[in-house]
Amino acid sequence: MNEFWRRSHRSKRVGLNACISRAHAAVAASAPRGLRVRLKLAEPASWVDADALVVEPVVDLLIANASEAMRGAGTLTLSTRVEQLEGLSGSTIACGVIEVRDTGPGAVPPDIELMLRRARAKKVCSDRLATANALVSQAGGRLRVHSEAGKGACVSVYLPCSFSTSPGRQQSDGGESA
Repeated sequence: MNEFWRRSHRSKRVGLNACISRAHAAVAASAPRGLRVRLKLAEPASWVDADALVVEPVVDLLIANASEAMRGAGTLTLSTRVEQLEGLSGSTIACGVIEVRDTGPGAVPPDIELMLRRARAKKVCSDRLATANALVSQAGGRLRVHSEAGKGACVSVYLPCSFSTSPGRQQSDGGESA
C-alpha cells in the first residue's frame, strides 16, 4: 500500500496561501452565525513540495475537528507562515506552516498524545486528528498540537519549503503564482 501511495501521489509545488484561502472561502460561506472565521497569510507566500490532494484534505480534517470542538460558536483562525526548524543534523530547515486555531474547550494533552501515538503506530483510527497526522507524515511533514483545557487548540502542520521552482511560475495543481 505504501509503495502504491508513493507512486500515485507525486509531490508538486503547492502554494499554502492558495490552499488556505480556498478552505477559508468554503468555511466562511457555510459557517454558522456564531462562528467567526479569520485568515492570516504569510508574506511572502510559502510554497511546499507536497501533493495538493494530501494537503487540502488535511486542512479539511483539521477545520472539521476545530468546528466540531467549538460547537458552531467561537473563532476559527486559519494561517500560514514560514518557520526555521532545527534538523536532526543540527542544520536548519525552512518549513511552510499551516495553522488551524480554535477557541473551543481544548483537550487534555495526554488525550492528544494517545491519538497521535495510534496514528504513528499505524493502527486503524477514525479520529480526524490521527488521520491528518498520518497523511502529513506520509507527505514528509510533521503535525504538532498545542491545547489547554478551556483555552482551545492550535494544530500546526509543518511541510518542507520548496525552492525548486523559480518564482512567478503558475502551478498546474491549483497552486498560486509567486
